[in-house]
Order: sequence, then C-alpha cells, then structure tokens
Amino acid sequence: MSTATFDKRAVEGAARRALESRQYEEALVHLWRLADRQNITEDELKTAVKDMGTCYAALGRTRAAASARLYLGDRNGAFNVSSLPLDRARVQVDAKDHAGAAQSFEQAGWLGHAAIQCEVAKNDRGARVLWDRLASVPRLSEDLYASGLVHFNLGRACLRLGDRAAGRKAIVHAMHLLTAAADGFEAKGQRERAFDCYGVLLTIGKEGSFENLAEGYLNCIRILREDGLKYYVIQYYEDFQALAMQRNELHAAATLFREAADYSRRQALPYARHYRFKGAETSTLQGERILADGHADLVMSVSFSGDGRTLASGSYDRTIRLWDVATAKPYAVLPEQRDRVYAAQYAPDGHTLAGASGDGTVRFWEADPDRAAERICAAVSPRITPAEWSESFPDLDYAPPCP
Repeated sequence: MSTATFDKRAVEGAARRALESRQYEEALVHLWRLADRQNITEDELKTAVKDMGTCYAALGRTRAAASARLYLGDRNGAFNVSSLPLDRARVQVDAKDHAGAAQSFEQAGWLGHAAIQCEVAKNDRGARVLWDRLASVPRLSEDLYASGLVHFNLGRACLRLGDRAAGRKAIVHAMHLLTAAADGFEAKGQRERAFDCYGVLLTIGKEGSFENLAEGYLNCIRILREDGLKYYVIQYYEDFQALAMQRNELHAAATLFREAADYSRRQALPYARHYRFKGAETSTLQGERILADGHADLVMSVSFSGDGRTLASGSYDRTIRLWDVATAKPYAVLPEQRDRVYAAQYAPDGHTLAGASGDGTVRFWEADPDRAAERICAAVSPRITPAEWSESFPDLDYAPPCP
C-alpha cells in the first residue's frame, strides 16, 4: 500500500463514524486499511484490533472476535466471547491450561489435539484413551501416514504406562504403516513426504531396535543422495555412525564409515581419508573382539537352540561354534567348512543345526549330544561284548557307550 496517498485521519474518522452508526462491515474495511500499514505503531495496531473485535462480536463472528481479544492479551474476554469448544481450546492452550484444552478439543472432535494436550498435562491414561479412539476412526485408515503417527503415539503412551505388550504391538503396526506410506509417497514422486515417514522411523529406532534405526537412516540417506544434498548426506552418515558406535554395532559402523568415504570421494568432498581411517580403526576393534570370543573372522549368523541354552555362531573363518549361554564360553567347534559360513540356524525342532557356506552347500548336524549318541548307536552293529571290552580295556569296568 502506498503511504503517499493514504490519509490516516480520514480513514480513522470513517471507521469511527461507521462504528457509531453500527455499520460494522464498513467499519472493518477501514480498520483493516489502518492495520495493514507498514509504519503503524504498536498502540495504533492495538486500537484497531480492539475495534475489530467489537465489530466481529457484533456480527456474530465469534472466532475472529476471540482471536482479536487473545491478541490483546484478554484471555477471559476471548474465552467468554465464544461458546465453541475449539475457540475455547485455543484460549486454554495460550493460558497453558492443558487439561482444560484437552477437554475442549475432545468436545470439538479434535482427538489428536486433545491427546497431545493430555500428554503435556502428564495425563498418559487420558492420552492413551484418546489415541486409541482416534486409531479406530474408519476414515483414518485411508491415510497411512496419519494412521502411522497415531499408532506410534498410542504405542508411546502405552509404554509410558508400563503396558509393554500393547505398546510394542502399536509401534510395530506404526512401522508397517509408515513404511507402506513412504513407499506410496515415493511412487507418487512425493519424496519430501517419504522423508517425513523415515524420520518417524528414525525416532522409533532410537527408542527401540537397531534394525528399525538402520531402516530409517539408510532410507533418509538414500533420498538425500538422490536429491544431491551432499552435506546433509554427510550429516546423516555422521549421526548414524555415532549411534552405531554407541550401541556397539561395530560391523555396521565400519560399513558406514566405508560408505561415507566412498561417497565423499565421488563428491570431491575432503572427508574421504578421515572416513577410511575411522572404518579401518573400527574394523580392527571389531576383529579384536571377535578373536577374543573365539572366531578368527567376521561372525555372520547366530541362532539359539530350542531350549535357549546353546548359541550357534557361523563365521567367515569357516567354522560353526557352539556356545554355552550361561557361561558365554564356546564348548564345541563343528568340522571346518569348505568356504565361509554365511548362516547357522537351528531347525524348528530346536536341536537340528543347519550351516550354509559360500560354496552353496548346506550341512546338517544333530547338536544335542544325547540325541547324537542315540543316532550313532543305532547305526553301530554289532555292539561291543563284555569279552571284547575286557580285552581292549582291561583296567576299566564294562560301560559301553551304546548299551
């Protein structure tokens, strides 16, 4: 607006005359012209807003009237000018009456806002009830992203209340929803929305498993790389590397350092040497820990026996080792394989162990000593007789391994 042709006194007079004659729509036109000036003083603006509030209230536009009074710091006036729950909720939020705001938002049907206000008021039980109600709203199922956020918040509320089973269930469901939402957004070319989904998955991962954390970070890095935001890529690599080290995920950390080095080299960034050094340092640390634990190379797979007492580990050193879980010590090494062991897995029966090697072979073992003895004895014929035992072991009592 050009101030050279603006007659402030004339406009103020026109607004005053319109107010006095109760021509409120006309008064608002003049008041907005006054308020819209770039060089208006604070006092002048407050006067204009006060008169606007009078006009809006007289016209029955209660939300606008409440906004005007709230701007002027008149919370009581803003609260009383409108009986609509949503308008009152805004005033209560401004007054930090979070419990009251939760009730007003709930009355207005804004369940998500109500749940958030319950959380701010430290009312986790109320928040859980509201998130649960919102999660069951049929139309929400059409929006995977929003549904994922609701289930995520429901899960966190359950966890804060100590209900781990319900919390875990809601968060796992949130992960599936957010992953599906991210895929949908990427398919539509809405990469920023997909990035938002992975950001929530990052939060889930930081509070839960490393696998969830990795999924979030790696997808964020992928999107940033494809968008050419190289310094953000480096920042996300740095954050993920630090978290991997904190969680003692040395193999993952070493891999991330190497990837960051390769990316820096391709983008002509001056960080490649630093990341190569950190990758080598981390790999060395990982190797030292592996050697201390019995394997001479990377451990690629682990699996618990059915009773949970034994852990099998397969390694690049071509061995499968059996560990006593109670003592954390290895007690057996299965025959060396022809190539690196990529997988060691107990069968559903809990005692048959399978090992897969790099040469494409899979071998099976009976890992339970008693069952293995039974199988061997069943194949042995004839059994050793007392006479044969006495001849071979004259100083030992007769105790054949296969009775």
